[in-house]
Amino acid sequence: MGGLADFGVAAYGDPLEEARHCRQHCALFDFSFMARGKLQGPGALGCLQGFQSRDLGAMRQGQIRYSLLTDSAAAVVADLTVWKISSDRYDIYLGKREDMLTIKEHIPSTAVFADLSENTRVFSLQGPASLSVLSRLTDGRRLRSLEYFQQDSFEVAGTHCQIGRLGYTGEKGFEIVVDNPVDGDKVWSMLAELAAPAGMIAADILRIEAGFILFLNECRAGCTARELGLGQFCLSGRGNPAYRLVCFTATAAADALPWSSPRQIVRAPAPGEILVTSASLSPLVDHVLGLGLVRWDHDDTLHLVDPKEKFRQIEVVNRPFYDPSKSLPRQQWVHDHH
Repeated sequence: MGGLADFGVAAYGDPLEEARHCRQHCALFDFSFMARGKLQGPGALGCLQGFQSRDLGAMRQGQIRYSLLTDSAAAVVADLTVWKISSDRYDIYLGKREDMLTIKEHIPSTAVFADLSENTRVFSLQGPASLSVLSRLTDGRRLRSLEYFQQDSFEVAGTHCQIGRLGYTGEKGFEIVVDNPVDGDKVWSMLAELAAPAGMIAADILRIEAGFILFLNECRAGCTARELGLGQFCLSGRGNPAYRLVCFTATAAADALPWSSPRQIVRAPAPGEILVTSASLSPLVDHVLGLGLVRWDHDDTLHLVDPKEKFRQIEVVNRPFYDPSKSLPRQQWVHDHH
């Protein structure tokens, strides 16, 4: 149990309906649990190159990059996004605030680091109508011009915000960053009048459907980027992969959901087994959809067993299950006629 539901309002009503509403219209999430750091100075880029997994040398102002933190054994311990705010300033967003300690260990004398987590508010407006909704509070023309994984500074009803076009749902949408709690409360209230708030259970449902990892779950397993299906985001790896992350459908007892990895992975899956890392009910399949680890060479047509006996009738399906081509966030926006 646990996972994202431990980091905010679990649900504002029916989480399955919240997830459906996000897919069909739009939904508003509060992701203010996230850690945010500011790295600035002539040594900022070199510092970044030292602690995350991608070469950011060609990154331009206004761009966002998805990246990974790995340990000395090349295991993924967290994922993050890097926002290039100006020529020598980068903002870093992580799920766990304690991971900021890893960044602080790498700060050279030519860069300055500030942990902005405590006062930052991060809201995510996701769904096909999110452009139309957010345009009621800010410059819709400029919003529309943002490409996927781009960001810029905006005024939202008179409040300065940094807005990026990305999200954790597989849908078109935006993340809205506010620099202080008072302004954050104001922006949230205005957004919540236009878009239905959704809780962390719905966010978990949507990210599982989209095949996205969660730092609390999939990153506990000691897997490499390649084993998690994220090899394109990592410059280095280790040996031959032993496991791979798959998406699956199943049946499960009600008390097994939502499912989160145990605090420590006690053993890797044996041949024919699946180590379930995340699972929830999904409106797309009307039963359980989850993520889990299997042996790298496992034949997906063969029967899988959950050694914990929480999940049955396990069948491997496309990952991502929603939008397998990962093309929807790049399609045209849908106007809101409601």
